[in-house]
Amino acid sequence: RLGNSSSGCSGRVEVAVRGTWGSVCGSEWDVADAQVLCRHLGCGGALSVPPGGSFGSGDGPLRPDAFGCSGSERHPGECPVAVLGKPPCAPGNAAAVNCSGSRRVRLVGSSGRCAGRVEVYWGGTWSSVCQEGWELQDAAVVCRELGCGTALEAPSWARFGAGTGPPWPYMAHCSGTEESLWECGRSEERECRRGGGAGAVCSG
Repeated sequence: RLGNSSSGCSGRVEVAVRGTWGSVCGSEWDVADAQVLCRHLGCGGALSVPPGGSFGSGDGPLRPDAFGCSGSERHPGECPVAVLGKPPCAPGNAAAVNCSGSRRVRLVGSSGRCAGRVEVYWGGTWSSVCQEGWELQDAAVVCRELGCGTALEAPSWARFGAGTGPPWPYMAHCSGTEESLWECGRSEERECRRGGGAGAVCSG
């Protein structure tokens, strides 16, 4: 994910290890690594790799990992990773990236803006969020992000229609406290079925 980000597509690079988020060391972070991350986040391509610490150092640990992406991988998990030597990383040297795109979320398929099928702008098109594993805490994050109050329901199975674009190929894993759906953990969901989509009914 990208921390300390106002646009959702520029910020401090963070990874989760055993449930704890920490910043990636910026000493070996380069444009090929950034290109893969931007693509993975649905943020277009990498515009630049700002100096380490440009978006702060974050509250979690500074990860002593060096990604060795070629730039063609689909997500950072496909890149080789090496552990930096000691001292592993200068304090505050957290990797940063500026991507070309912006990340958006919307609710569609109902008469109001605070209820509907959850869609994300991904790869240049709007995609329905996979309904597998979709729960109330996931909907709560969407409602908060859209300024729609709290989540009342987290319906699925095309209650608000199926959508026309390809499904977003990830399952969201929100704790319910995140400010944006993009801050939630997620796992690749290759079996996400067309014809259905996660929904949210908010109080606002």
